[in-house]
Amino acid sequence: MNMEKSKILIIAIVIVLILVVIEIIIVLQPKKEMMTLMSKETKEIFRMKVPLNAKFPLINPKTGKPDLYPVQKFKCNKCGAEFYLIMGTEGRCPRCKSENITPIE
Repeated sequence: MNMEKSKILIIAIVIVLILVVIEIIIVLQPKKEMMTLMSKETKEIFRMKVPLNAKFPLINPKTGKPDLYPVQKFKCNKCGAEFYLIMGTEGRCPRCKSENITPIE
């Protein structure tokens, strides 16, 4: 009987160690990434950790409305202004209205 209890204890310890290793691996997995987002309504810029499989628009933490989209930073080749545009949209420089813009990030 004593031998059986030892075997059961060893099996239980091994199972617990395996579960701990699995939990550590899960915790160390990157689940979110830092993104630059912009409110479509207010044009305010946010840097936030976003889940990898996020569906846009995300909820704006200030307004509670779903209007945050990922953005890319651009520079106007005419006047030098730097600004953000929602990814996948075409745009112009907000200062001089030129379409001659270049992504910088």
